Amino acid sequence: MATHRGNPDIDVASIWSGVRRALPGLMICTIAAGVITFAVLSLMAKRYDAETQLTITAKPTNPFAGAKTNAGTAATVTPRLDPAAINTHVRALMAPDLLLQVGKSLKLGERAEFNAAIGPVDTLDGLMRMVGIGLPRQGASVENRMLAAMRRNLVVSSARQSRFISIRFTSTDPQVAADVANGIATAYRNSLREIPVRETNEAVAVLLPKIEKLSREVMEAEAVAKRFRAETDQLTGGATPLTLEQQRSSALNAELVKVESETAKSEARLAAARELAGGGSADTLPEVQQSRIIQDLIAQRVRVERQVNEARAVLLPAHPRMRQLNADLRGLRRAIDAEIGTIVSSIAKEVRLGQLRSEKIRVQLAELKRSAVSRSGDEAKLRSLDNTAKSKRNELERLQQQLEDNRTVVDTNRVPVESTVVSVARPSSKPVFPRTAPYTLLVMVATLMLGLALVIARELLATGRAAGPSRRTAEPARASKRDKPTAAAAQPEVRVSPAASATNPGLADAGLPGAEKQNMSIPEYARHFIDSAPVEGGFR
Repeated sequence: MATHRGNPDIDVASIWSGVRRALPGLMICTIAAGVITFAVLSLMAKRYDAETQLTITAKPTNPFAGAKTNAGTAATVTPRLDPAAINTHVRALMAPDLLLQVGKSLKLGERAEFNAAIGPVDTLDGLMRMVGIGLPRQGASVENRMLAAMRRNLVVSSARQSRFISIRFTSTDPQVAADVANGIATAYRNSLREIPVRETNEAVAVLLPKIEKLSREVMEAEAVAKRFRAETDQLTGGATPLTLEQQRSSALNAELVKVESETAKSEARLAAARELAGGGSADTLPEVQQSRIIQDLIAQRVRVERQVNEARAVLLPAHPRMRQLNADLRGLRRAIDAEIGTIVSSIAKEVRLGQLRSEKIRVQLAELKRSAVSRSGDEAKLRSLDNTAKSKRNELERLQQQLEDNRTVVDTNRVPVESTVVSVARPSSKPVFPRTAPYTLLVMVATLMLGLALVIARELLATGRAAGPSRRTAEPARASKRDKPTAAAAQPEVRVSPAASATNPGLADAGLPGAEKQNMSIPEYARHFIDSAPVEGGFR
């Protein structure tokens, strides 16, 4: 026969018997708990939630950057938003001023849900007020009650490693829940837009007096610089910033270079003319060829030479006609030579004139240099005055440009906003609380499980108390049986717990003959119940 050894303190039969006896009461308690829960939840007003989602994006630091500004540079774009920046937006969405603004715009203070002083929200709230629970606090203003209720019903959260922000609001009216969630998102985006505009207005108010003061300073600085320029004879002319003396010096330098170049050319022409004139080839000079007088004289010389040649054929050299022609020829040659000498002298005069002009220009440049050296202190002071006036002018232009940009922001009222609405909240038709059927079933299951746990614990305690005395009487019987075997030892051992014997009296006779039962002492009789028993019917 199979045997089952286990813990003698746990009696499954007694526990099961106790559970069966307590089961009707547990069912009654479970049904009662379900009915009460269903009734209480039925008295509560249904609540609906609505959710709006925002995303946070980076924006340019200067929304109205000029044409010269590169919109992609690090100076015009904010750095990547970190979790701290996202958390800042989450906290700002729960700001009391923002909630009060939305609550007043939607007139939430006139609803009992957000103003406990008006009345109960539902039947359960009314019953609780009848017994003195949930009464409105005395002395609290309507704004405080509305703000506290909005904070209880509002949940603003952001997913980890994400720029999305969720705005969830709960209310007994689904339309109110959606309006409040959308109102908070809209009001926050408007506040983000109005903050730069307000700051821009303040900046404009601060810039106006600065610009007026700086304009006066610029005018005074420029006037002082012009007066000093006129007093020190450092006036400028034309589009160049050079003074008249500097322009004159530049012109003289250019003139000197030109004169020296022309003089060099004249000297080269003079040297060539003298060389050709000495060699008898002055006719090849460009100046000689360009002279009409010389060309006429040369033509006359050629004609006379032809006549001389013709007369020489028929007349003797002593003939008067020959003498006249020879005299005319010599006169023409002298005239040509004289004219060539005149041309060479004119070239020499040009060379001398160029040299004189060069010397005169050098003298004038030397005088200008001495004058510039003597006025070096005035020039330095003038440069200082000009730099001061220029710096003030640049600062004035910068402030004026900034003022125009700020006025553009104020006039257009359009600036980049860091938040963008991803999804708009809509009224829900399914309440989120209370869910009567699931909550009632959950309470019933919990009640049943708790009752079963209590019954099992009670039976375990009862089994432990009953098993205590039997164990103390069974130990001496085991010792005597090991020391002195009896005839009953040959019988199959029967193991049964005392608690099972108390519950089932007929089990005490199982496996024992009547004679041996009558001859056994009480300890030996108890030992048969503890040490040996067939496993059947759930007993051990």
